[in-house]
Amino acid sequence: MKTWVVIPARGGSKAIPNKNLSQVGSHSLLARAVGTSLDAGVFTRVLVSTDDRRIAEEARRCGAEVVTRPSSLAGDLASSESAVLHAVDSQARSVGEQPDAVVLVQCTSPFLRPEDLRSVYEHIGRYDSVFTAVEDYAFRWTPTGEGEVRPHQHDPTSPRMMRQQLSPMLRESGGAYGMLLHGLQLSGSRFFGRVGVVLVPESRSLEIDTQEDLMMAQWLASYLDSTRP
Repeated sequence: MKTWVVIPARGGSKAIPNKNLSQVGSHSLLARAVGTSLDAGVFTRVLVSTDDRRIAEEARRCGAEVVTRPSSLAGDLASSESAVLHAVDSQARSVGEQPDAVVLVQCTSPFLRPEDLRSVYEHIGRYDSVFTAVEDYAFRWTPTGEGEVRPHQHDPTSPRMMRQQLSPMLRESGGAYGMLLHGLQLSGSRFFGRVGVVLVPESRSLEIDTQEDLMMAQWLASYLDSTRP
């Protein structure tokens, strides 16, 4: 199955300025995403969609192809799906072919590994859309809106269960989303049809949304990168 990777990497970021070029370990977040996608060894093309000149330069240096994203798709409210669809359509017109499937890879998951992306690739076709996730055994409570909370899927008045006795929930890791292109084009959403999941360990599920997340990733990188094959 001909599958392209699209890495959305716009220049604007309010929480972390120049987030996609932030260093984690010895590489930028963008370089890590591109390198992981290339190292997976199963994708026909690796595209970076960006409106930023420095990001475009970094993407080309790392071996990705660059699609210039229009400003109308680079604002705070623009969806990742819109960037993926634009990048695929633009590149397809340029090269005269289009993929069967596309994988959205996010720079904000710096510890995603090539084997995770290979698993996503292998699941597309068996399922219409696929995402990476981590099992979550947390005791969760839901705010009532009145300053109180109620338990979610556990009974706090019963003897306390071990976490492993809870039925696990699945939390999106945010690392990668795989989709059959035709379904994405029809639905405009990364989720449609039969949805499958690729589980990743907690250590590879960190998402960078805040400065604190970035500091945590920088701290973890020295260990996690040293254990990477």
